[in-house]
Amino acid sequence: INGRQQPVFARVSTTNAPPAPSANLEIVHTTWTLRMDSPTSWSTRREVTEKVLTTAGVKSASELQIAYNPAWETATLEYARVTQKDGTVRTVRPEEINVMDAGWVASAPRYPGGKTLVVSLPGVEVGSTIEYAVTETAKEQPIFSSGAAFTTSDRVREMVLTYDLPDGV
Repeated sequence: INGRQQPVFARVSTTNAPPAPSANLEIVHTTWTLRMDSPTSWSTRREVTEKVLTTAGVKSASELQIAYNPAWETATLEYARVTQKDGTVRTVRPEEINVMDAGWVASAPRYPGGKTLVVSLPGVEVGSTIEYAVTETAKEQPIFSSGAAFTTSDRVREMVLTYDLPDGV
């Protein structure tokens, strides 16, 4: 069944359409850009604007978790801010950004330990708008691999995927 699923790309006016009944978030805009520097090194940048619709959305959107392995990857938060319903803008402070060991590190000591960049977003409530940008880089990889998921129960207004590849790739 999953092999037959295909994304549908159509220009449909979603300005006045209500969100899906099961949606906890509305992804207003997301841009995902991959820039390949060499066959073994590349970087990806995600820029996201999302609106919290429900209390469950508050719980799921109050924290960003980005997994990476510092042996060959980096993850950097460029910015993160929450605009509350009343227009108050709260930006992430350095003490709200933590780097933790990945959950599997203790059980696999012979492998390079993975990390999780955890960002606690301040003041997330129903009706808040969350904006953030994350850049991840990969170096010295044996093979290029990339993918983007189109499956979500949340409403997506706009999604942009961009690949910047060198000539000959």
